[in-house]
Amino acid sequence: MNRRIHIDGLPYRTRVYINNQVLIPSELVKLLGIERSLFANVVIRHEGRVISINGVKLLHNRRATSRQFTIPQGG
Repeated sequence: MNRRIHIDGLPYRTRVYINNQVLIPSELVKLLGIERSLFANVVIRHEGRVISINGVKLLHNRRATSRQFTIPQGG
């Protein structure tokens, strides 16, 4: 089964999972040219609010180009 999602640029709509993790699909990683990046600055828009997070660590799997990051807890 092919679950490939066509992505042609930003903004990109995604889900935030219950553990505050966000998945960046491999096609978007390649489009942005961040295959070798360790950190990124992320801007999230949720219900009209804009949230900027600087220096999130991009986690990766050895066998996949996709990346994920964790949204830090506000405090």
